[in-house]
Parts: sequence; structure tokens; C-alpha cells
Amino acid sequence: MAGFEVTLGGGGPVTGRVFILMNSADVDEPRLERVGWGSMHPFFGIDVDDMSDGDSVVFDEETLGFPVNDLSEVPAGTYRVQALCDVYTWYERGDGHSLWAPGVGWEGRVFTKAPGNMYSSPQTIEWDPDSDEPIRLLLDQTVPPIEFPEDTDWVKRFQIVSEPLSEFWGQEMKVGATVLLPPGYHDNPDKRYPVVYVQNHFSFEPPFSFPDLDDSDSQTDRDESSNEIQIEAQNYHEALGFTETPEEFHRLWTRGELPEFLAVTFQHPNPWFDSSHAVNSENAGPFEDALIKELLPEVQRRFRTIEEPWARLLTGGSTGGWTALNLQVKHPTLFGGCWCLFPDPIDLRRWVLSNVYEDENMFVVQDHEERDRDQRFPSQEWGPAERPFRRTIEGQVHVTMREMDRLERTVASNARSGLQLHPWHAILGPVGENGYPVEAWAEDGTINRDVAHYMRDQGFDLSHYIRTNWEQLAPNLTNKLFFYCG
Repeated sequence: MAGFEVTLGGGGPVTGRVFILMNSADVDEPRLERVGWGSMHPFFGIDVDDMSDGDSVVFDEETLGFPVNDLSEVPAGTYRVQALCDVYTWYERGDGHSLWAPGVGWEGRVFTKAPGNMYSSPQTIEWDPDSDEPIRLLLDQTVPPIEFPEDTDWVKRFQIVSEPLSEFWGQEMKVGATVLLPPGYHDNPDKRYPVVYVQNHFSFEPPFSFPDLDDSDSQTDRDESSNEIQIEAQNYHEALGFTETPEEFHRLWTRGELPEFLAVTFQHPNPWFDSSHAVNSENAGPFEDALIKELLPEVQRRFRTIEEPWARLLTGGSTGGWTALNLQVKHPTLFGGCWCLFPDPIDLRRWVLSNVYEDENMFVVQDHEERDRDQRFPSQEWGPAERPFRRTIEGQVHVTMREMDRLERTVASNARSGLQLHPWHAILGPVGENGYPVEAWAEDGTINRDVAHYMRDQGFDLSHYIRTNWEQLAPNLTNKLFFYCG
């Protein structure tokens, strides 16, 4: 099988990861479609080192792929294909480690859309896995920088350079915030407001999915814009417990029918993920310090906030739920309450469906104590059962832990995928001797107990941290923690 041959058409030398992206013949650019996470269109990845102009890399049956194992499993047919290179940056860090990792382009760690990445023109091909002639693609185009949204009367955005993060990464690093202002803010220059800090994945979208529509928009433009915003925001908006649409929320907010407060979303992207989980990390740097000691004071300096704990509240969902809880628990006297919504695992005895302190493997269910033998599934008499990673509410498996791990290893080596599992290794785990994160489990799913214990001892098992320190935390955390899971 000849497979694909991808050639660098300028811009070298390049170190990073080159991809072949395949999709149905009716799409325009495969790189602009969803790749991997939530998609079952095949793609394949290879690391490249110091690739110069004119150099080529070959994709064949040995190349790692998802959801199929390799190119030989792609059925013959008509496909739309495109090559892409995730161009890495060389970091000489302040901790003494030097390494290649993705740049921080403020796009949300989406490797198919990251500024500076290279891609080819899409082609429609007739794929024949038995063909001896390779399909040739040329990396000759570059993703442009992100366009930052402009401020409006309702929504303000800013960035600041973080000194400790810049020192850690050996180059300028920024954190930022998006701020939603209450009605009357501009008309009452002496009035101060409480703040709800809404934690989330990286986005320039206003807090609470507020549709920032200019009052001068025509009704037609407004309806079209609202429709686009609702498509992007409705799921998250509903998950936060709102019964109204983002458009209805806009009307309630702007008409003063809701309590008056500032809503602030932090932005803290890094080479490993679109969020830092608001922790001081061996691999990502001192983000907790940057957010608490630099960004939060800057919010208070720029906007008229009430600087009292009762007037600083936290909320967020998913990774934002974990982040909000972590900030509240680690700074119990700084914040006045946390509404933690469907968070990432806050107890490593239930990391997805694994107990990383006792289980041997993340991918399969194995009996680890004799007392569990009466509870095991009949299939375990002959072999361990695969652990699901994501299921429908009826229990139908979308993707298993093993498949999710292969997906992320197809996107990147050394925990650089920026998706879901790799950021847990990178943000919460220790740094290895080679400068890259020590992964919490191996390629075959075997759990590294030392990493699990490291995460616990660093306070990243939030349940363990709260239980262990409850006597000291209780006076300042009682009645401040609220949880919601669907």
C-alpha cells in the first residue's frame, strides 16, 4: 500500500506533527470539520523533526490512526482529504527543561485551527488501499492569527502579561478575562458590584453565553446572529440550569430583570490545554499564582467590584466546574461560594470509572479484591470488560477509554493532544526527566501508581484534599459548596 506522501512547501524547518484528515466527499475543508473528539472520520498522525522545505513524510499501514487502526482499514471509496501540520514551538523553560510543544495562539488549543499551523489545499480522491501510487499533498498554506473580538457596551476583554508564567516558559505568556457588565454600569460611576467568576474552557464568548447584540442591529441581523449564537451556546446554557434561551437571557439581562453583578470568565490557555485548571503545575507553570495574584487584582483594578469575599462567587461546568471548586477550596476566605456543575473528576477513586489508587488498568475492569468476585460480570470469567469513557443517558457507549486514549495518541505524542486525557496527565501530573509529562497510565492502560499518588499529594484529588483538611477548612467552607450533575 502506497498511502499518502506529504511534502513541506515552504516555511521550514518545522518540528511538530503532520496529519492526514479524511472526510466525506461533500465537505469543503476537512480541517474545518470536527476532528477526532466527537467525530468518526478517519485521520492519521506522524511526528516530524526539523522538516525542511521539500522534505516529505509518508503515511502507510504503520501510521497510527483513529477511529481505524491504520490506513489499510479505510474502505475504498471517494473521500475529501487534506494534510495539516501542527507546528510546535521550542521552549527553554525556567525549570531547566527544554522541549517542543504547541504554541499558544489563543484559539482554544484546536490543532486544526491554531495560528501558524500549515495545511494543504483539500482534494477529492478515489481511495484504493491496494494502490501502489501514493496520494501527494503539499503543505503550502498557513493558518492566520486569531482576530480578537472588539469590546462593546456590554462586554469587555483584556489580556495581561504574566511575569511568573513568562519566566517559567522562557517567553511571553498572557492570561486574560472576558467581562459582562450589568445594566446601568456606565450610568452609575460610583456604584460597585459583586462578581460571579464563571470558569469554562477557553472561549471569547461572554459569560453565561450572553449574546452580545448591538442595539443598532436590524431585527433581521439580530435574528440571524442570535441563531448562530444559540447553535454554539444552547447546550452549555441549558447545562447551567437556564430555562430561557441565550436570546431570552439577553433580554432579561439588558432590561435589568436579573440581579446586578459583573460576570467574569478567565482565559488561561497554555501549550498543554485551553485551560490551566487554575493550579500551579510542574508542567504548565504557576497558573494559580497568575490568576489569583495578577489577573483577579487586575479585574478589580479595571472594574468597580466589591472587594469582599461574599461578593466573589464561583461557578462553572465540566473542566470549569473542577476549576471553580479548586479555587474555592484552595482559597476559602477569598471567595464566598462555589456552584460546581458536572465537574471533571474531583475524586481519583472515580477517575471516569477507575480507582487509580487500586485498579491496575484504566482500559479494562479487573477484580482487585477477593470480596468483589461475587459482583463481577460473567464476561470477566473469560476476559476483562472494556471501560466506557462516554455514554448516552441510556448507557449506549460512544467511545471506550482505550479508544479515547488511542485518539489522543493519534493527535500527539508526549501528552500534547490538548483534548481530555492528555491534559489531565500534563496539568495535574509530574514532569519527567525529558521535560515532558509523566503519564498517569501507559499505552496499554497500566496505571502508574506513583503519578496517582503525586496528584493526590499535590491536592489535585479535591475530595481527598477536603476530607484530609476538613477541620481547618470547615469554618470557611461550610455552606459555600453547591453541586449539580446531570
